[in-house]
Amino acid sequence: MRIAPLLLTLLATASFTRAEYVRVEQDFETMDCASCATFVENKLTRNPGVEKVTLDARKGTLSVVLKPGNTVKFAQIRDFVQQSGYKPKEARVIIRGTPRTKVGYVDFEMPELRETIRVRDNDTVFRETINKKVEAAGKMEKVESKGVMIDIFVVTSVRVL
Repeated sequence: MRIAPLLLTLLATASFTRAEYVRVEQDFETMDCASCATFVENKLTRNPGVEKVTLDARKGTLSVVLKPGNTVKFAQIRDFVQQSGYKPKEARVIIRGTPRTKVGYVDFEMPELRETIRVRDNDTVFRETINKKVEAAGKMEKVESKGVMIDIFVVTSVRVL
């Protein structure tokens, strides 16, 4: 019987060993079309990596909670909102992964998603967690870098897992 708690602990720890998005909240210009909002909600809900979708068309907010082990990228959600005819605005995300430094920049490596996110850490707290497994909250900004639009993760809080 003592094996069960150990097994549960190992399983819970295993779900934190990969890099992934945990939650995405995407703001957008408000929707006037109720059927469009339902379409967006239903389409995202069908994704196997999505646990829960909440859309408030009047406030212009989409909240997506992702399942452990998902392979959903932030850009997929933002781009889907845009392809549905709505202009994405600010987005807030929670991510699990490992911060790394490359050529003086801090990146958030998500190898399972084949994605690396550039990080802006205004108070350098994130730099203290380099090479550690963390869960970080922040907002995503789309900026131009060398003629290409890229997403920058602006850290607001971080905790070591």
